[in-house]
Amino acid sequence: MTRSWILIANASSAKIYETPRAKLFNGHCHLKLVQELEHPESRLKESDLIATVSGHKNLPESVEPRSQEHEKFAKELVDQLVHGRNKHAFEDLIIVAPAQFMGQLNKKINGVLKPLISKTIEKDYTKLNEEKIQDCLVANI
Repeated sequence: MTRSWILIANASSAKIYETPRAKLFNGHCHLKLVQELEHPESRLKESDLIATVSGHKNLPESVEPRSQEHEKFAKELVDQLVHGRNKHAFEDLIIVAPAQFMGQLNKKINGVLKPLISKTIEKDYTKLNEEKIQDCLVANI
């Protein structure tokens, strides 16, 4: 049976769930939490981020610290997905993230993952419980 991984993410937190693809598309999915990731730097105030990165001399001045933290987290998430793919943990991928962070993820997604993505949903489900996530996924797939 084809396994789906579902990435529910925003710029500061993410959860990766697993469910059999057939059950997801039948509306009878049960999500199993695979991994939870946090990026607290994305929640820092701009002034705190500037103070943190000002010691790094190799950063261009035009780079916004918050955007840079979002890019770091997007890369971390994509690395986790690639690691899962390399271990054959899933065959299908659904990504749910707000539009702006979806853009960050899309910049980092490589050719290994692209063919596995069956659906993207530009919404923030990170604050929802698993039952509500299941309902929203079924409604949007």
